[in-house]
Amino acid sequence: MKQPHIQSKQFGLSLIELMVAMTLGLMITTTLGYIMVGSRATYRTQDASARVQDTGRFAIEYITRELRAAGRTGDMTLLLRGQQADLDEDGNAGYSGNVDITGDNDDITVRYQNNDGSIAVNQICYDAAGRELENNCGEAGGNQPIAEGVTEVRFRYLANDGTWGDAANANTVAVEMCFMLRSQSSGVVNLAQTMRNCAGNLVTQGDTRLYRTFATVVALRNRINAIP
Repeated sequence: MKQPHIQSKQFGLSLIELMVAMTLGLMITTTLGYIMVGSRATYRTQDASARVQDTGRFAIEYITRELRAAGRTGDMTLLLRGQQADLDEDGNAGYSGNVDITGDNDDITVRYQNNDGSIAVNQICYDAAGRELENNCGEAGGNQPIAEGVTEVRFRYLANDGTWGDAANANTVAVEMCFMLRSQSSGVVNLAQTMRNCAGNLVTQGDTRLYRTFATVVALRNRINAIP
């Protein structure tokens, strides 16, 4: 006996169902887009922050090392005896400790003797036009950048009577250094930063670069040891 043929009806999506599906797909796509944009912005901020931090840390450590060497002598025999040798710029007796450091607000020069007896003179200066902190300023080899993206530099000098000044002198026993650095690219932060500069004043930056301020105080070891 033949079974009767039953014709089944097939229905497609209604217009409402199609619009709901398209809306859900658009919402998912938009959400994924926001996540990708947010992740990229976070990466840019973290990368810029890491670069600025590394640059600032290197500048602080480099200048700290130079300042701690100011007035150092390479005569190990005298050093082992706890004595301090006074040498001139040629390494001969007569060196005056009063000239082992000179400087002002954005320029500082340290002088010390290497272990081979030679005299090292290193001038660290700020190039405002190039926004760079440089060493070996004025030397035959040319200025060498040690930090980029520097928007502000300030050196201050502590005398042995506890007063601060804007220039180094024979009574200077410590140096305060402060740098403000910025990221190389803009658009790193959403809004311009408001922060304290090296003078302690609140300033609002004029762009969306990332800014950081680095500051520390370094004691001049050879000056402090010479204080009666």
